[in-house]
Amino acid sequence: MKYEVLRTGIRFDQQRGELIQEVRPISNDTNYSFQLTCGVQSQQEIHALLSQEIVKNFSQIADGLLVRCHLIKMNFDDAEYLQADDLIVFAIHPIAFDLNSMGPFFDAFTRVYDLNGLDIVDTPQYSDFTLYEHARLNDSTLQFSIKQARIFWSALMDGYDWNRNIPLPEISRNEIKSYSNYHHTIRFTLSQELVNAQMKFTSSNNVSMFELNLAYYFIFLYKLAHGNTCDLCVACAIDRRVLAEMKSMIGTFADLLPYRIMIKTTESFTDFVLRVHGLCAKVLEHVEWPYQQVVTSGSDLSLTDFPIRFEYISSPSFLKRKETTQRKMKDATLEPYTTEKWLVGNVAPSSDFSLVVAHDSDEKTTDYTLQCSAKLYDYDTLIAMSRQFKHILLQFLSANSVNTILQRDIQMIDNHALLLPHDIEELKITCLNRIPVVVNTGKYTIAQTHWFFRG
Repeated sequence: MKYEVLRTGIRFDQQRGELIQEVRPISNDTNYSFQLTCGVQSQQEIHALLSQEIVKNFSQIADGLLVRCHLIKMNFDDAEYLQADDLIVFAIHPIAFDLNSMGPFFDAFTRVYDLNGLDIVDTPQYSDFTLYEHARLNDSTLQFSIKQARIFWSALMDGYDWNRNIPLPEISRNEIKSYSNYHHTIRFTLSQELVNAQMKFTSSNNVSMFELNLAYYFIFLYKLAHGNTCDLCVACAIDRRVLAEMKSMIGTFADLLPYRIMIKTTESFTDFVLRVHGLCAKVLEHVEWPYQQVVTSGSDLSLTDFPIRFEYISSPSFLKRKETTQRKMKDATLEPYTTEKWLVGNVAPSSDFSLVVAHDSDEKTTDYTLQCSAKLYDYDTLIAMSRQFKHILLQFLSANSVNTILQRDIQMIDNHALLLPHDIEELKITCLNRIPVVVNTGKYTIAQTHWFFRG
């Protein structure tokens, strides 16, 4: 494998107190996992195999085993050759691969196929970026910029209390630390009318869909906490491929950033969204020096185990566009298998409680995926929470709200209820029907730190 990051082992050095990367030598049997399945005859079988790939724990991070290839053939004929509609499934650990690595990966795969295994294109390695990143942190000419970022992040998170500010009902920090890959998922799609209302609101107020949906999430968390905390913080992933050379790299460039805001209960929804817009603008000013790079080491507010996440996927239809993702090879065509939206919901969450919003501006659709660790809530409770979240969306996006956008009393955050009327009695029984707590048994880039400790 030409790309060293796909065979790089990462381990924690106890004596030095830091993560160490080691590029493993190329070997035919230890750098990747491989499986061949023949005779698959239905979409249900394909989905079952793909779901199994998602939850399969094949990787051995310390040994550099980060890549798995699974060939799925529709019949038993010509086992040595792939036919039309056969699948090549790659599973790559997120410590070495992010969504924006797909393009460079497809390009490299196509070149290797056409040249019978020889890729002569010289491309920058992920290790080059790690050296660049650490060199910038030690560059004396950049210390003022780093200092300003440290001041900003420190001020943003000053006084935040993990033990007091977690808005999830009846959840303590000790329970948050019992995270596992077992999770529950609820997914729903907004109606066309409500998506149009979203787009109208963002256009009228000059805010982004990311900012609007982050505001929804903040209000939802505030309502879940029954108003017991107005000080809210969620972790969001942001891509840091800021240099042109990074666009062709395979690796993990997504960093987690904290978004913290105070809820003002008498504030209108529009004013709150505008404050979220201001927060996002300030965060982006300092994205060059993310929180995890400049905060004091040993801080109690490490984002690697931050329990509440928000992820926004913009225009997911780019994965379906043949002109940007289809690869023509000398005697074959390669394109991603992305026809099923269930893939979003089947991916194991990287936190205890998360919301994933996928907005497609071309197709004018907005999908929501709410996920939680099975050790925190049972499935029925998550269903109840999803109904509450949909109710929040409906209140702020209904035709009545849009038509009365200037009427502050209607828009005030505290004037919107979390519960549907017929849910009130039911949720008295189900809302706290939680799973008992179970305790778990069992040089690098900043972005990789999160996946090392989570993976």
